[in-house]
Amino acid sequence: MNPNTKEVHPICATCKSKILTYRGEILFLGKVLFLGVPLLILLSMLCFIFSSWQKGVLFVVGAVLAAIVSFCGANYFVTRKEKKLGTYVDRKKIRWCQTCKYFQKTRNWNALADPLWRSKELISPHEIPCKVVEDTKSVWVQYFNEEISQRCLYPKNCDKWVPR
Repeated sequence: MNPNTKEVHPICATCKSKILTYRGEILFLGKVLFLGVPLLILLSMLCFIFSSWQKGVLFVVGAVLAAIVSFCGANYFVTRKEKKLGTYVDRKKIRWCQTCKYFQKTRNWNALADPLWRSKELISPHEIPCKVVEDTKSVWVQYFNEEISQRCLYPKNCDKWVPR
């Protein structure tokens, strides 16, 4: 981007579409969030101090609404951009434990000191974050046989995976 003229001169059509797709909408909503919301909060504080509290509350409500709309709107346009460019990944459909119907929270699985997922050998079945441990035993044996540096937080592509 040329800083003086604000013109974009991408090299290829792919780069141009990555840069320009929904660029204006995302920038506008970002400016609302990072410039408009603090301005409304400042105005509300000034109204609380020098004017009526009703105006102050009105500006606070306006700031909260502007923050919600700009945050949700930016996420919406980023998702639309990713779908249009073909890079969108639905995070809820990734086949791993936290998106599985059989997932259960386990104490110390991701603890700061000595987490269970970094264990060098297979841990006891009641410590594994799966409700159907007997059916998925092969997945967990394979998971704990991997090197610790090669593991993810949970195993991926389990054959018993069911979406929530």
